[in-house]
Amino acid sequence: MRVQLRVRKFFCDHPACPRQIFTARLPTVAAPWARRTTRLAQLLLAFGMPLGGEAGARLVARLGLRTSPDTLLRLVQTAPAPDASTPQMLGVDEWAWRRGQRYGTILVNLEDHRVLDLLPERSAESVAAWLAQHPTITVVCRDRSALYAEGIRRGAPQAVQIVDRFHLVKNLREAVEAFLHSQRPALQAQGLSPRCIAGGANARTASNSGGR
Repeated sequence: MRVQLRVRKFFCDHPACPRQIFTARLPTVAAPWARRTTRLAQLLLAFGMPLGGEAGARLVARLGLRTSPDTLLRLVQTAPAPDASTPQMLGVDEWAWRRGQRYGTILVNLEDHRVLDLLPERSAESVAAWLAQHPTITVVCRDRSALYAEGIRRGAPQAVQIVDRFHLVKNLREAVEAFLHSQRPALQAQGLSPRCIAGGANARTASNSGGR
């Protein structure tokens, strides 16, 4: 559906007026020079924010709307930034400019799950400098990187450092594996004990006699 609007236009005859033409605005309907209504732009932005260009365009097409991945990305890039709240619980992790070659650092507010900043490098100095500008942070969740641990100690000595859920489970798995490897002789001896062998032989004998 295409909507055509006809609005009033005014002209100023004063030669010193810096603006000669005045056109009525409809801020609740469409922005100036827009090719879509404000309501449609907000709907497309709602898909583009969480899904991005390609995935967002595919889902929008299934709803019967026509758009392109580039349009969704332009809407996301031009959208006003949300009001930044004062962070207290921070998540720190790396992100890849190019996997295996160059990495940066992503900082997330764990209370509302919003990205606070993207640092161009993965270093203790950059993390410490950012944290020094945000003294309200009391808890920092990170991976097992000693680099991030050092940056947090420098920039936010008042903050408590905790390991994220993924690495917490990984630490537990590695601890259990190390314990079982250290107990291998005892486990092997238990598996070859005479009691186990006798128990297995009795079970086979009972099974054979039952088959007869």
